[in-house]
Amino acid sequence: MKKIIYLLCCLVFVGLEIQAQCGCDYDPCGAACDDIMVDGLMREYILHVPDSYDPSTPTPLVFNFHGLGSDGAQEQAYASMNAVADEEGFIVVYPYGMMANFGGCQRFWNAGILEYQDVLDCNVDDAAFTVAMIDYLATEYNIDQSRVYSCGMSMGGFMSYYLACVLEDRIAAIASVTGVMNDSVAFHCQSSRSVPVLQMHGTADATVPYNGAPNNPLNPPVEEVVQFWADKNCCTNEPIVEEMPDLDPDDGCTATRFTYTDCDSNNEVILYRINGGGHTWPGALFNISITNYDINGSQVIWDFFEQYTLESGAGGCESCEVGATCDDENDATYDDVINENCECEGVLYDCSDLNLNLGDTCDDGDDNTENDVVNENCECIGEVVFDCAGLGLNIGDTCDDGDDNTAQDLVNADCECEGVSTSLEDVADRLFKASPNPFENVLLLEWNQMEVEKIQIHNIAGKLVKQQLVNNGNTQITLSLEDLKQGVYFVQLVGAKGSLTKKVVKQ
Repeated sequence: MKKIIYLLCCLVFVGLEIQAQCGCDYDPCGAACDDIMVDGLMREYILHVPDSYDPSTPTPLVFNFHGLGSDGAQEQAYASMNAVADEEGFIVVYPYGMMANFGGCQRFWNAGILEYQDVLDCNVDDAAFTVAMIDYLATEYNIDQSRVYSCGMSMGGFMSYYLACVLEDRIAAIASVTGVMNDSVAFHCQSSRSVPVLQMHGTADATVPYNGAPNNPLNPPVEEVVQFWADKNCCTNEPIVEEMPDLDPDDGCTATRFTYTDCDSNNEVILYRINGGGHTWPGALFNISITNYDINGSQVIWDFFEQYTLESGAGGCESCEVGATCDDENDATYDDVINENCECEGVLYDCSDLNLNLGDTCDDGDDNTENDVVNENCECIGEVVFDCAGLGLNIGDTCDDGDDNTAQDLVNADCECEGVSTSLEDVADRLFKASPNPFENVLLLEWNQMEVEKIQIHNIAGKLVKQQLVNNGNTQITLSLEDLKQGVYFVQLVGAKGSLTKKVVKQ
């Protein structure tokens, strides 16, 4: 039993900030597994086919991805999904991840988060692995390819979210248990199809915290991820909140279900919040940490999956009228319209419309400033000269603003202690600038603290439309983009250590 508990503890999604390197020897799963060659790598998986399988009847297929450091056999034993498959009549696949060094060699999934880590040369395409399994199994069994689903534990949940974005034409619906989705994966979700999503997560999860991990872009708050998918599925109502019956008062936790309805194509987005629950699979065979036994996670996942096919959400958000006038509530823009992402977006004012030029001297009407000039928003802004000496302070003195999310705290011109934000978004803005934005034909890119090898430009659909190599040591480049159509694009700086992405608009 101690060995089993130890193996199951490997399910946790530990230390996403740990840098990983490849070069680990692969540990094959042995005779219990099937295998398939993908991109020159021998990949393995466990297949469970229910006794009720009828070759004349199209059968649903469910992928169940293990967590970081676990494997397919452990996930099969832990989630107990075979029993549900036997009762409901679907086929289950438990894939094996490849090996990498995350503070020790262990299996992982390339789930769209690796751009933050030094494993870009691993060259493991787990989306291609999933497609290869679907295609191969469809030759061996009568698979209903409109009813292929993905779920997973921890990093397997991250993987399921990734597949919902990059394989939305192959995966009908997904479920994540204790895994979330970061903004890098969200960048891939540019498709029009809405994907039904189910999330289960404990509020006392210490591995992938429910409320997010400070300064860790890989672990946003669970409810923020769920809201992203509610918006993507065009759900217009507030969620219906239901307390699940406390069937096992001794398990130390309860369950609350949040159901987003009135979504596109009758889809649903559902969150099971496990109140007081740990980094565990509800209803699991083995009780590790704090496991909820008021619901059977595997049964709930199948009950959710069986409602949907690939046709679910195929039409996208019908309520979005691209080009319709709107108000983006930004006084610095005009001609506000709904863009291709169903967002209200306007064109930034050009100061020439106001008979002004950037840098013109002016008077902001504030006696506490000097050297007033017109800024890029056509506003008159001056340099603050207020003296803090009366408070026994000097502007620029070091201090502590009491905020763990800032650094380099100094006394500012208002005699207040203020630090520089260390959030991923603010840091990215300081590291990477694109101007002017919006632009007409020429775009200037500037960056620092990053060795850039190439620049890629993707359109709103995620398609690569232009690529430019960068000379070693360069920190800026001017791109001529006359051949691009008007619209929204994503400019990505790519280097050996990762990438940075910024949205730009061509007028």
